[in-house]
Amino acid sequence: MIIEVVLFAAATLVCAVLTWLMRRHTLLRGMLDVPNARSSHSQPTPRGGGVAIAAVILTTVVLSALLGHLPTRSAAALVIPLM
Repeated sequence: MIIEVVLFAAATLVCAVLTWLMRRHTLLRGMLDVPNARSSHSQPTPRGGGVAIAAVILTTVVLSALLGHLPTRSAAALVIPLM
């Protein structure tokens, strides 16, 4: 039980840091999604933050499966859509 809480806390922290870094990177490079009539936002928004989230989820699921805290079939069901 403790390992799951530690893994979740670590994944949350890493996810927050990587998302911040991706946001900073995209802002410096000018990689913005400029809104148009079909957009759900009204201001230019940095792209790519989802990459950090997907990478952390993928790593966490694989690590959980390797440690035996997640059945292999469940891990595969979560990992395959991320690829």
